[in-house]
Amino acid sequence: MTDFNTEDKPRIQIPIRVNHSLYNKFNHISNHSHVPKSVIARLALKSFLEDIEHRGITTVLQECEA
Repeated sequence: MTDFNTEDKPRIQIPIRVNHSLYNKFNHISNHSHVPKSVIARLALKSFLEDIEHRGITTVLQECEA
């Protein structure tokens, strides 16, 4: 899967801490789909932030905690 950077600026690396079960799920999906973890993380973050922009942070966070 090719993932082009459409911006003129280079990408920025951000460290995150996750629990073991989330990390295991992340690895499993990446390994079985053959999609790089960086692509999955970028798509998930983009989708989450767009959801917050459209529906509001309170609504989205309440759904995540449910």
